[in-house]
Amino acid sequence: MAVAFELVADFLSSEDDAKRFAKLVEERLGPVAIDNFVVSLHPPLQSGYPYGAPTQFPVAVLPVNVGLCVALDTAGERLQLNESQIRRLGDHLYTLLSGLPYFKLAMVGWDVNFLLDIATLRNEWEVEIRNGSFGGLVVANDLLAKLPRSDHFTMFDDSHVWIPYLGSPSLNSEISTGE
Repeated sequence: MAVAFELVADFLSSEDDAKRFAKLVEERLGPVAIDNFVVSLHPPLQSGYPYGAPTQFPVAVLPVNVGLCVALDTAGERLQLNESQIRRLGDHLYTLLSGLPYFKLAMVGWDVNFLLDIATLRNEWEVEIRNGSFGGLVVANDLLAKLPRSDHFTMFDDSHVWIPYLGSPSLNSEISTGE
């Protein structure tokens, strides 16, 4: 099973917005220097769910060789990033996202794609959103009323608010401890 560190942006039902966003992201892509590592980013990966008759169109940006068993990573060894380095990579992905139009929800972390659904956020993550522990969630201003109220949302850019990102654990610690 793959474990991917990723930036995922969701557009609800707008495939056209997802396509426009992916083009803008691709123009901003470049390698990220983190300590002794230079981390490249895969081109944006656009998908549609459910398969066959998609109604959601997320776009993901994955760092090269950061995840585990990620199909896109076809060459090179996995980068052994520690928690601080993962945090800085996540911060870079949020900087890449900031100011971009079209997206309604976004998040950086390990396999976050399944989290970007209004009903899931409202029904399964209400407590974490209200108490601010759901760090890294970016929400379009016009969508905020559909989520649980939280004093922890702050301005992300002119069109979005967020619960600030506090980092993600290192995959290395999970592998070495067997958790």
